Amino acid sequence: MGETTCIFKVQYPSLFFRTRGPGGTELRYQVTDAKTGTVVWEPSFDRTIQQHIKFDMSSGDFLIQLVSPKWWEASWNGVPLPYACKPQSDGTYLIQTSQFPDSLCDLAVVYIENGSIEIINSNTDPLGDPTDQKFTYSLANANGESVPLDRSELGDGEETTAEVPTNEGPYTITKTPTEGWTLTVSGEGCTQDGNTVTAAVTKDQTTECTFTNTRDTGVLTMSNSIVGNVDPNSQWIYEVRDSDDAVVWEPSFGAQKPESEEFYTGEYKIRAVNIPVGWTLRVVSGENCGTLNPDDNSVTINLAPAGVECIFIYQGDSSLKITNFVTDASGPSDQKFTYSLANAQGQSVPLNPSELGNGMSTIAAVSAVEGPYTITQDLVEGWTLTVSGDGCTQDGNTVTAAVTKDQTTECTFTNTRDTGVLTMSNSTIGNVDPNSQWAYEVRDSDDEVVWKPSFGAQEPKR
Repeated sequence: MGETTCIFKVQYPSLFFRTRGPGGTELRYQVTDAKTGTVVWEPSFDRTIQQHIKFDMSSGDFLIQLVSPKWWEASWNGVPLPYACKPQSDGTYLIQTSQFPDSLCDLAVVYIENGSIEIINSNTDPLGDPTDQKFTYSLANANGESVPLDRSELGDGEETTAEVPTNEGPYTITKTPTEGWTLTVSGEGCTQDGNTVTAAVTKDQTTECTFTNTRDTGVLTMSNSIVGNVDPNSQWIYEVRDSDDAVVWEPSFGAQKPESEEFYTGEYKIRAVNIPVGWTLRVVSGENCGTLNPDDNSVTINLAPAGVECIFIYQGDSSLKITNFVTDASGPSDQKFTYSLANAQGQSVPLNPSELGNGMSTIAAVSAVEGPYTITQDLVEGWTLTVSGDGCTQDGNTVTAAVTKDQTTECTFTNTRDTGVLTMSNSTIGNVDPNSQWAYEVRDSDDEVVWKPSFGAQEPKR
């Protein structure tokens, strides 16, 4: 690179500006009144053309500065004369025409090392078209001064380049944050900190920083939890709407069956649009699942990349309680009885547990519109059943139970062991010693001895 010598010669009351030498770059200077800060002259010319410019001015002190282009600078040749311009700490040169009307400022314009920064934008969208989204970028030098970009808004696969002087680095690239997107930056000399990147610049080299923007997604998992017994063929239908109120998913599933789907992160509204008859949505559990709105059976969720799992908990609108008691005159009994339940259409309603011992109960969540219900107890020989309870009508070993919405019908089954009295006596024909004793044993159907009576003539035993 060649040098250009710029001579500033002041001969009161005029300031003369002249440049000479090879180049081809347009130089722009600024002459400012040192006291007021007012710009009084802005000469601009091509370095390949020798120019001699006269500017009439009053006596005073003035600062001269090369303001563009950025990758050139003026340096002082250091003429040791009292009337020569003096370099200042801020990079300007002071001419004191108030004291030295014939002041001379001899500056050499030299090339500063420069490089370039290339910003490459890349979009990744797992669920859609990545070319739809554009991102905005800005560039600043180490002093925080903005550096213009040819293009500040970039779409997928687009790029922009800025030529910059190395002595004003490192540079900061800032991407305007966009909700729902995650940024990762790669490239030698590119250091990421959130949405900003520090870019190092090397002489005559291009620093390439690739900004990869990935659309955030998360998985929504939904399931039902049914408190009570339910028909395994029952189906619950939901709709999921995004923040634009568009339906994005309409899952349908039964009890305890989870369903999952991937969506963009953000706010969604889930609503139960079809609930089987007799069931009421009581609560929705799960982190970030929101609070149930009972007016329309909906919740609003915030879907994050970590995903959200919502459990919809239902209860029947009524319940049926079966309580079992066992009475055995001979003492405590471990006898158990088995029950079954059916609705008015004869469809079985599961009971858990269905086998009950003394003092045990089972509760079924049921729908009032599917009643009345029939409770059947398996017959056990040698026992007598009696049933009590409001709304419970017995017919042998079956009971018709009326069910009222939002209430519990309780039927109490009392099982009493059947008993009878066995009376035994002797009848002797002839004379017999009154002290004579006859011994017997009585065995049950399992061939176990249950009684060993001993008695004489004409003496009954019970």
